[in-house]
Amino acid sequence: MHRLLVVAAWLSCLVTIGECLPVQTPCEFRQPLTDVSFNFTSLIIPTTDYVLRNDITNETLKFQLCHELHDDCNGGTSAACLENGKEHISIGAYPPQRITENGSIIFRFSGDTCLKDRPYTLSVITHCDFSETDNKPFLFPYTKGQCDLFISWKTKLACGSPPKSVDCKIKNADGDVVDLSPLQSQVNNYVIKGTTNITSIILNVCHSVIPGYGAVCPSNSGICLRNESTSIMSYSNLGDVQPPQLINGTIALHYNEGKICDDGSADHSEATIYLICDFKSQNTFPVLTDSSGCHYKLLWKTAAACSDKQLEEYSRKTANPCKIRDPITNFEYDLEDLKRKEIIVKSSNESFKLSVCRPLTSKACEDNAGVCRSSNLTTFGLSNSQLLWSPAGPYLNYTNGSVCENGNRRYSIIQFTCSKEKETDPSKITITEELCSLKIQWPTPLVCAPMHYPDNYSKKNDVMTGDNTAWIISMSSLTCSHRLELTREVLAFAT
Repeated sequence: MHRLLVVAAWLSCLVTIGECLPVQTPCEFRQPLTDVSFNFTSLIIPTTDYVLRNDITNETLKFQLCHELHDDCNGGTSAACLENGKEHISIGAYPPQRITENGSIIFRFSGDTCLKDRPYTLSVITHCDFSETDNKPFLFPYTKGQCDLFISWKTKLACGSPPKSVDCKIKNADGDVVDLSPLQSQVNNYVIKGTTNITSIILNVCHSVIPGYGAVCPSNSGICLRNESTSIMSYSNLGDVQPPQLINGTIALHYNEGKICDDGSADHSEATIYLICDFKSQNTFPVLTDSSGCHYKLLWKTAAACSDKQLEEYSRKTANPCKIRDPITNFEYDLEDLKRKEIIVKSSNESFKLSVCRPLTSKACEDNAGVCRSSNLTTFGLSNSQLLWSPAGPYLNYTNGSVCENGNRRYSIIQFTCSKEKETDPSKITITEELCSLKIQWPTPLVCAPMHYPDNYSKKNDVMTGDNTAWIISMSSLTCSHRLELTREVLAFAT
């Protein structure tokens, strides 16, 4: 039974705590607090409309953010039309109200009457996402008779200024490469408690702070201090983004050139984050250890501070047949489902038979073959179930195949990559043949790790809540990632 998405005090709260005025060009504006310009007009589809579906009510929502729909809705113009068979309801007249409060950008549409004198509303919550591919709008599931509907939209257009990013690789004291990029996010920030109950420290790794609700930091800031002592939060830059470095043999992020210190000197604020390799620390946060003067010091125990060499060795020791854990995130890759069938892949007028974690059933190639070229029955490696890990993802290394022209044995590296396709499509598997080896790229959803959001909200009885909030949201019909997307800015916005 899908439970009702209940949002308390939406209408009364939002219009009083931020900029909430009908405007003729709601998608082009300048944020007064940061003086950053935003323009969402490229989201307009010139010839058609966005079509979003709600399976719970079997309804379709046609929608435009910055323009009216191309077709009428219930005899009039609209920006959001709810359709159920022949019944059409306008739930959003154009233009919307644009609500900006402490970094949030929300567009609120009002439509036809829903219950008594209460209108339908559609709230579009935008999220800054610097990743290369802009996502389509996501309609949160709703139940029949629900008057307030919500859309989440992740897009670079909600970011404003371009980000600052730096190389995140460094050699440790032993000369081995350490890659801190798994700690970097293009969607979220790390938020930890400051020196008092009314201050918080916001930071990112090798990347400027992601703008959004509660994160209105200067554009190049890698770490900033948020002060909540007044109704309007204030932000101080503690240091600009810098690449990692070794400080007395310890990997560290030293962010400098922050705001001028308050002690009357001409010095700038700075922050140093010391990162300690700890295999058992996944999805952790840094801890503030000192804030004397203008120099903030933090300690961060994390597997991401271990070298690639250390991580590969550790993952190999803890692996099971056809399974291996990512030593940084602790996510287990399980390829057991791929053992069930053999795959024939065509490449450069050749056909290859592949198996995962077990020998090919065909006896044409030698016993225990894992990869076999069909034309001349050449074995490119014997099968094994020892799944391995690298920063690029899990892979199999099939060795000891047929003898090559140079006297060495042939081998194959099968690298598994994330794909949203549910079924294995042999045409999507790519094979690159070199003198005595094959490099195979195998897309599969089995290696798509769940997205991790560093988030300070708590979860109790399947209800996500934020401190001092009037929102109560039942989440039974949502996926984990979308639960977090809703709570992050909608819940926070009401605090």
